[in-house]
Amino acid sequence: MNNILAAIDAANNGYSYFPFSLERFCTHGITDQDRLDTLSTQEMKVFRYILSGVDYTTIGSKMNISNKTVSTYKVRLMVN
Repeated sequence: MNNILAAIDAANNGYSYFPFSLERFCTHGITDQDRLDTLSTQEMKVFRYILSGVDYTTIGSKMNISNKTVSTYKVRLMVN
């Protein structure tokens, strides 16, 4: 019953809700390499620049993409 109430509360606030058991199931057996393999070429480039300490403006300039796109790629990297 607590999961149902938590799910309703999350939905009312604009969030998704995943019970802990489902979350564990979804990530079980996935390695860091598996996660890296799902990234696009552009996302990997942004990832490498970020790891090197390059700021968003410079990354965008080097890749001919907007700062917003760099930010979007960063979010995808964090979620992945």
